Amino acid sequence: MTQDFLRREFSRLQWIYWGAGDERRLAFEGERRRLRYIVAEPPYPDLPGLYAIELALVRVPGGGERLLRRRARFHPEERDFDDLEFTDDVVLLEDALGLQFAYATEANSTTWRPQWSDGESLPRLVSLAPRASVEDSLFWPPLWLRPAAEIAGGCGLAEAAAGVCEGPEVTETNPASDPNRTPDGGGIFEGGER
Repeated sequence: MTQDFLRREFSRLQWIYWGAGDERRLAFEGERRRLRYIVAEPPYPDLPGLYAIELALVRVPGGGERLLRRRARFHPEERDFDDLEFTDDVVLLEDALGLQFAYATEANSTTWRPQWSDGESLPRLVSLAPRASVEDSLFWPPLWLRPAAEIAGGCGLAEAAAGVCEGPEVTETNPASDPNRTPDGGGIFEGGER
């Protein structure tokens, strides 16, 4: 259910910028334990519109982790995710099995970054997978998410709301279908990238 929910959510991801001019940067930030982006929420069961979303892996007192989803209304006058107050916490996973996010620049890449701070482009793939080492057995199958931004880069918020922007061209890819790819799930070894 969590995987299906996140795939649907990433299909509503919006290509929107904070700021303007030289300070303009894409509203998407990724770290190992936190991911932030903008989505268009549907009219049911809540108010429709643009929301900033934060997925965070949070340690639970006494052991274990939770994958939390938080949101805040998107206001174009804000300059950063840190200016927003995230609420509406929802637990997507309990005992998250040592998961972490990783980011790939190419859709069939085996090189994963532990963070994404590129202010001009989205990663081609986002992985949610267990931290891996040679001794580990993986209990959670790796989840690959492909950001499918609906609004073209450079599109203004007013144009986006009016529906006159076209999204970037997207081709369907599945990293597992590449016969030359070593499946690694996007995990990161302790002490370095995988």
